[in-house]
Amino acid sequence: MVKSLSSLVSVMALVFAVAISGDAVAADKTETKKKADTAASPCQDLTNSKCKGNKQCVWVKGYTNKDGSKVKAYCRAKSKADETKKKAEITASSCQDLASSKCKGNKQCVWVKGYTNKDGSKVKAYCRAKPEADDSKKKTTEKKK
Repeated sequence: MVKSLSSLVSVMALVFAVAISGDAVAADKTETKKKADTAASPCQDLTNSKCKGNKQCVWVKGYTNKDGSKVKAYCRAKSKADETKKKAEITASSCQDLASSKCKGNKQCVWVKGYTNKDGSKVKAYCRAKPEADDSKKKTTEKKK
């Protein structure tokens, strides 16, 4: 009986050791994948000036999370949303303060006639960027035709 109990303990120890080593290998693979994903960014660890000089990167200012923890400023790769926002800013600024004739002659701009708000305040006519075309609205319009 002592021999079988000893064998059982040995087998259980062996099973436990295999289970632990399997978890360690899985953890190592996960950690390696994280490092590979992180290392792939051309923007990682760049200084503010180098980040701003790289067209693939954007500088994120430091901020405080809801839980109160502080996040230092860092550089990250640009997303498609960043590019769209930048394009809209450039277009908007190119239309700002244009006279009526120059605004109407610019394909990126539209002239807005003066109007009166519901509260009675008057808004003078001005030039602004044309709104981005929404593909879903175009498809709906095409179906109605």
